[in-house]
Amino acid sequence: MKMFLHILTIVLSMLLFVDRLPAQEKKSTPPPDEKKMFIDGLPVFTEDDMEVFKSIPELKMPENYKTRNLPVVVDNSLLPYMRPIFNQSSLECGQASAVGYTFTYEMANIRNLVANVPENQYPTHFVFNWSNQGSGSACAFFDSWNIVKEVGTPNVVDYGGSLNYGGDARWMSGYDKYYRGMQNRGWDYYSISLRDVDGLTTLKHWINDHLKGDEHGGLANIYVSYGSVSNTLPPGTPEAGKYVVTNFGTYANHALCIVGYHDSIRWDYNNDGQYTNDIDINNDGVIDFRDWEIGGVKLANSYSATSWGNQGYAWCTYNALCRSLAQSGVWNQCASVIEVKEQTDPQFTYKVTITHTSRNKLKVMAGVSTNLNATSPDFVMEFPILSYQGGNKYMQGGTSEADKTLEFGLDVTPLLSEIESGQPARFFLLVDEDDGGNAGSGAIVNWSLMDYTNGMNEIPCAQTNVPITNNDLTTLTIDATLTWEAPEVVNVELPPAIINEPYACQMIGTGGTEPYRWNIRKDYYSYQTTEAFPMVTQQQLYPNNSGSGYAEKEISFEFPFYGNLYKNFYVHTDGYLMFKPGEYPWTFIVDEFNLFKHLRAISPYMQRTHSVNGGGMWYEGDATKATFRWKAIEYSTNNVLNFAVTLYPSGNIEFFYGEVTASAWNRWFAGVCDGDAFNYELLPISNTFNITPNTKVVLEPDYSFTELQITHDGLFYGVPTHPYEAVYIDFYLKDANGMTGTQSLPFFTDGFNSVVIRDVIISAGDDNIIEYGESTTLGIQLQNISEETVEADQMKITTTDPYVILTDSIVELQTFNPGQTITFDNAFAFDVANDVPDNHYLIFDTQITAGSDTYNSHIYLRAYSVELQIDGFSVEDGNNGFLEPGETAQIYVDIKNLGGATAYNINVDLENSDPMITITQSPITISQINGGNSGTAQFEIHVDESAPVGHITSFIVTALADNGFSDNQVYTISLGFVVEDFETGDFSQFLWEFSGTAPWGITQTNVYEGAYCMQSGDVSDNQQSDVFVTMNVIAPSEISFYYKVSSEPSYDYLRFYIDETQLASWAGDVPWAYVSFPVSAGEHTFKWVYQKDISVSNGSDCAWVDYIVFPPAAESVVVYAGPDISICQNQTAQMNPIISGAISVLWTTSGDGTFNAPTAINPVYTPGTSDISNGSVTLTLTIDDGSGGVLSDNLLVVISNLPIVWAGEDASQCADEAFVELSGVVLNTSNFFWATSGDGTFGNINQLVTSYYPGEMDVTTGYAELSLTGISVAPCVDDITHSFTLTLWPLPEVSFASIDTLCLVYPPYQLTEGSPAGGVYSGPGVANGWFSPSVAGIGLHVLTYTYTDLNGCSNSAQQTVVVDACTGVSETPSFDFTIYPNPGNGNFIITSADLAGKSINIELYNCQGNLVFKAENTFSRDAELTLNVENPVPGIYYLRLNYEGRVLTQKLIIK
Repeated sequence: MKMFLHILTIVLSMLLFVDRLPAQEKKSTPPPDEKKMFIDGLPVFTEDDMEVFKSIPELKMPENYKTRNLPVVVDNSLLPYMRPIFNQSSLECGQASAVGYTFTYEMANIRNLVANVPENQYPTHFVFNWSNQGSGSACAFFDSWNIVKEVGTPNVVDYGGSLNYGGDARWMSGYDKYYRGMQNRGWDYYSISLRDVDGLTTLKHWINDHLKGDEHGGLANIYVSYGSVSNTLPPGTPEAGKYVVTNFGTYANHALCIVGYHDSIRWDYNNDGQYTNDIDINNDGVIDFRDWEIGGVKLANSYSATSWGNQGYAWCTYNALCRSLAQSGVWNQCASVIEVKEQTDPQFTYKVTITHTSRNKLKVMAGVSTNLNATSPDFVMEFPILSYQGGNKYMQGGTSEADKTLEFGLDVTPLLSEIESGQPARFFLLVDEDDGGNAGSGAIVNWSLMDYTNGMNEIPCAQTNVPITNNDLTTLTIDATLTWEAPEVVNVELPPAIINEPYACQMIGTGGTEPYRWNIRKDYYSYQTTEAFPMVTQQQLYPNNSGSGYAEKEISFEFPFYGNLYKNFYVHTDGYLMFKPGEYPWTFIVDEFNLFKHLRAISPYMQRTHSVNGGGMWYEGDATKATFRWKAIEYSTNNVLNFAVTLYPSGNIEFFYGEVTASAWNRWFAGVCDGDAFNYELLPISNTFNITPNTKVVLEPDYSFTELQITHDGLFYGVPTHPYEAVYIDFYLKDANGMTGTQSLPFFTDGFNSVVIRDVIISAGDDNIIEYGESTTLGIQLQNISEETVEADQMKITTTDPYVILTDSIVELQTFNPGQTITFDNAFAFDVANDVPDNHYLIFDTQITAGSDTYNSHIYLRAYSVELQIDGFSVEDGNNGFLEPGETAQIYVDIKNLGGATAYNINVDLENSDPMITITQSPITISQINGGNSGTAQFEIHVDESAPVGHITSFIVTALADNGFSDNQVYTISLGFVVEDFETGDFSQFLWEFSGTAPWGITQTNVYEGAYCMQSGDVSDNQQSDVFVTMNVIAPSEISFYYKVSSEPSYDYLRFYIDETQLASWAGDVPWAYVSFPVSAGEHTFKWVYQKDISVSNGSDCAWVDYIVFPPAAESVVVYAGPDISICQNQTAQMNPIISGAISVLWTTSGDGTFNAPTAINPVYTPGTSDISNGSVTLTLTIDDGSGGVLSDNLLVVISNLPIVWAGEDASQCADEAFVELSGVVLNTSNFFWATSGDGTFGNINQLVTSYYPGEMDVTTGYAELSLTGISVAPCVDDITHSFTLTLWPLPEVSFASIDTLCLVYPPYQLTEGSPAGGVYSGPGVANGWFSPSVAGIGLHVLTYTYTDLNGCSNSAQQTVVVDACTGVSETPSFDFTIYPNPGNGNFIITSADLAGKSINIELYNCQGNLVFKAENTFSRDAELTLNVENPVPGIYYLRLNYEGRVLTQKLIIK
C-alpha cells in the first residue's frame, strides 16, 4: 500500500458569506436544467450561459504599473508551485483549471510550498460535487471559486488521496477535514479584460508579480472551445517546434489555465514571410489584436492533457487570446484570477452531523440572537454548500447505510460580528427541508459549537437525534457566552477635503488578525405597506427574447444608485432592471442567490422560470418618476405574475405586487444589489408565496453619496466635485478570520472654490495626447457651483515643471451666473521638452481671481515619450533556426516601444565585423511604432562556407528614432548548433559524468530519432540514476531535448536540473515530447535524474532522453571585450566580455582610469581625469590560453560630461526693490530651470536671463535661495544645481514727530523732529532742514523726512504742519467739533454740542493756503450740520469754522 509523505499544512481560513436573509424562509429545488449541446464530449457554454461572469469585479492595472517594464518571458509552469499536468475524469474542466491548477498554484506560491505532493494539491471534486447535481453535470468555476472563498477546500490527502476520490456524487464526511479545509481559502476573484492592450498588459503583470511586486506572479483562467492542437512554432523563432494554438472556435465548452507569456513567439497568419504587429494583415481598416503575429501566452490543459500539445502545455498567440468568442476567441474576452489568503484561523465553527435519505431537499443555515428567549435568530447565515444540492441521494452520495450520515463543519465566525464580546447569545442551527412529496427523511444527530477564540472549547447541544420536520424548518439552539478580540477602526476623524482637489486618507485598523480588507457599507432602509397596483400602459417594451431577454429604455432623469447616476436601463424578462446589456444566465448556475449578489440590478421579482411570452413589459414616466411593469408567465404552469417597480430622482425605489400566482418550488429574489456581493439588500418578501395583491415595498437609500471610494488596503480617495457638510461614511473592516469592525465618520469639504474646473480639453499634435516636443493648447471648462453670481476676472496657470515652457498662461474670464458652465477655448498654451520622461505627470497650479476672492486649484496632465527596446533576435533559415556555414538566412529584430508616444522613422541597423558574416541589406527604416506596440526589421545575411561549426560571432543591433530615441543590443551566437544525438553509440562526444545508484546507458530501443538515445539506469525503490555535463555557455540561449517516461504516475520521476535547480519533472506513461529552457551565459551543469520513491514500479520503470541541443558553448579560445559603452563622467563602466579557453585575463586602459580588479573577467572601470577631459578611453582585454597564445580585443568607453551650471554670485538689495535681474550659465544640459526657496516668482523659469520678484515671505525672512538646475543629457542622470543667496535688507524705521501751528509771519523753523537723525527733509517751504512759513503760505503742508541707512536702503515719514495768518483770533485746533466721514468723498457731517442751532461761517483751504470753498450754514438743534463740497478734488484740506469771532480748525481729507 502506498505510503504518503505528509508535508506540513499551514493553517488558513476565510470567512463565510453572511446573507441578510429572513430567519424563516421557504426554499426549494429549481427545475431541471435545459438540455445541453456537447462538442468534443464537452458541454457548450454560450455567452448567455455565463453572463454572470461579466459582473465579476474587473482587475485594473494600478497607476504606478503603467510605467513598469515587463520581462519578455514569464513561465510560471517551471516554478515548483505548478502541480504536474493531469487528466480530468469527467466534465470538471472548470474545476480542474480553476482549482486543480490555479488555486493549487496560488496557495503553494503564497505559502512557498512545492505543489508536486498531494498535501499541497487541491481536489477538483470537492467543489465540483456541490454543484454538479450529483450526476457529474458540467458547471462553471464561478460557483466553485465562491465555495473556495466562503467555505474553503480540503487538500487531496484529506479528500481521499486523489482529485476525484469517490466519483462525481461523493460529499466528504468528517468535521476535522472540513475544519482543515476552512484554512485553504480565497479573498476574492476578478476578471481581467482582454479587449485592449491595457488589459493584456494587466494580465501579463498579474502573471509576473500579481500586480503588487510579488517575487512570482499568478495564473489565470479562460473559457474557450476545446480542440486538438497541431500547429507548431516555426523553426528559427523562439520556442520553435512547440505546439501553438492559433485560433479557437465560436463556442465555449472548455476551461484552460494560463501559466505564462512570451512576447516573442510568432506565427505568420498571412503567410507573407514576416512577423509583425503593426500591419493590417486582415485588411479590415484597423490594426488590432487580430493583426498581431508576435507574442502569446502559455496554456495548461486538463482534458486528454497527456496527449495534447507538449504534455498538456501549448502556446497560444495573443491574436487568438484577445478575440471575442464570436471572432473565434475567448469567452467575454476576459481571463479570471483568484487572490488567495495566506494565513487564517477560523475562530468559531459549527460541528454538525445529519442523516437524511434525500440531500437535495435540505438547506443548512446558522443564526444568532442576543435574546436568550428568542425562537428565531436576528441574523442568519447562508452557505454555498448544503443548499438543496447534490441530487436525490443519500448525504454522502452513496447507497450504503453509512452514506446516509454526513459529518461536516461550517465556519460561522461572522456571527460574532453581530454580538458583543462577552455578551450572552443564543446560537441557532436551522435545517430547512423542502420536501412536499415526503421523498426523504432524516435527523440532526448532533451539533456542537466549536469555540477557538481562546484555545478550543466544544459546546454541545443538549438535543440529539432530533428528527427533521417534514417540509418545514427545524431549529436547534445553544446559549453561550464567548469572548474575543474584534478588529476596530482606529481613525476617529477624516481630514477635510478641498473641492476639485485629489483627496486621500489611509484608514487604519487594529485588533483581530491582519491583513485587513476594507469596504464602504451602503445600505437601504425598507418597509412594507399597501397601495393600488400601477397598471401602467403608456409604452410597451419589446425584449430581444421573450423567454430570457431584455429591452432598453432611457428615462427622463438621472437615477442615483450605489454612487452612480443612470438614465439607461435594460429591462429583463426575468424580473429585474440591469444597468448594462446582457442576458442573465441560468443553465449552468447552481447557487442562484450567488448570482443575485453578483449582479448590479434592481429586482422586484428575479426568477429563472418565467417569461413575458403571453404577457408583456410596459413603461410610464416623466421627470418626477419612472415606472416599469411586468406581466410574467410561469413556465409549465402558465401562472401569471404581476409586479412593477417605480424609481424616483431621490434614489427611492418602490416595488409593487398585483395578482401573483406562483408555484412554491420556484425560488425568487426581491431587492437591490451593487454587484459586489457586499452591498446588497435582500427583502423579506423574497421567496414568499400568495402575496397579498396591492402589496408595496419601499426602499430608501441609507447612505451618503460621494465621489470617493476605498481600496481593499484601506485607502479612501477620490476627487470631491461638490461641497459636503459632514456626510457620514460607513467604513467596514474585515480581518483575515472573518471578524468585522465598523466606524461611521463624517466627511466634509473645508475650502470652497465657487468657480471650479470641470474639464480640460487638450489639443496636441494629431491625437490630443501630449507627447515629447509638442506644443499644446488647453481649453478649460469652468462652472460656478455657488448660489451667487461670480464676477470672475481671470485665470492663471503656473508650473515649476522643468519639461514645460508656458507660452500663454492667462485667460480673461467673465461673469458666471449661479450653476453656469462656460468653456474657454485655447485658454492656455505650453511647449513640452523633447526629453520629457515617458508617462510624466504635468502639474499646473491654477488661480482664478474674482474681485477680492481667489480660487486655487490644480490641473493634472500626463506627457508621454518614447522608450525603444530591442527585445527579439531570431534566425529564419527555413531549416532548424541555427546559422550554419554556407547558409543565407533572414534575421528578424523586434523593436518594442515601451513608451506611450509614437516613435517615428526608426532606423534599425545590423552590424557584424566578422569576415565570416555578410549582411546583404542596408539599414531598415520602420516608419512608426505606436506607444506600447512593436515593429520588426528583417535583414538578410550570408555565412561563409569556410566558417567552422562552433565559430562565435556577434551582431550589434542599433535602433535610432527621430529625436534621438535609441537602444542597442549585442547578440552573440554560435554558428551551427551543438547537438548530442548519441549517434556515436556512446558518451564520447561530450564530457558526460554519472552518479546515483546506476549510470545512464546508451540504447537502441525506444529512440526518438536515429539509432541511439540514452536511457536511465536500472534502479530500485528509493534509488536514482543521474547523468550530467558541464559547459561554458558563451551567450544567453536555451537548451532543448526530447524525453520519454514510463513509470509510476505521480511518484517515480524524470527530473531535469540546471545548476542543481529543478526546472521540470515528469512521471507516468509519457510519450516522446519536446521541451526547452532558457540558459544564461556562464558555466552551467545540466543534469537528468530518474528518481524512484519508496514503493511500487509501473511500466518500464525508466526514462529516455534524445537529441539534446545545447546552448552555444566554447571549447576553443574566444575573446570578445564587449560592445562599446557610453557612461557619464561620474559613472563607472561594467565589463561584460565573452571569453573561453583562457587561463588568465588582463584588462588595460589607454587612459588614466583604474579597474577595481584588472585580472577579473567582469571588473568595473572608473574613468580618470584625462579620460573625462578627452571624452573617451580605449580598454583592452588580453587573455592567455595557457599554451603561449595571447589574444586581445578592445572596446571604447565614451564619456559624457555632467551639466555645468552657474546661477550667479550672492546678491543683496533693499526689500522695497521690485525685482532682481538674473543671468545664469549652463552647459551640457538638455533643459534647465530656476527655483526659489521662498515665495517669489520668476519672469520665466526656463530662461537664463530673467527677473526674480521677491514675495512677502522673502521680505519677512530677509533672504531667498535662488537656484538654477541643469538637466543631464543621457547617459548622465544626475541633475546639477547651483544656487546663490539673495539678501533682502530691511528698510530703516523712520518717524516724524508733530509740529505746532506756525504763523505766517514767523521766521524759518529748524526741523529736528525726524528720527533717526541724519536724514533729509523735503516739502513746501523746506530748504536745508529749515521750514519757512512765509514761503509755504497759509494752509496745511505735508513735509517728508527721508532717511538712508548704511546699506543704502531708504525709508520716509510724513508730517503735516499748519501755517495760519494769525490775525489775533485764537486759531488753534479745537476739540469742540467733529467731522465724519473723514476721509470722505465731499459730503460730510459736522457735529458740535456747543453750536446746536447756531449759524457759522465755513471756509475750506487747500494745502497751498488757497480758499476753495466758502459758505454760511446753521447747525440743527440736534447739533448736526451737512457740508457738501461742490466738485471736490481729492487731497488734504484745512477746514475753518468761524462763530462770533472764534475760529475752529480741522484737517479734512477728500478721497
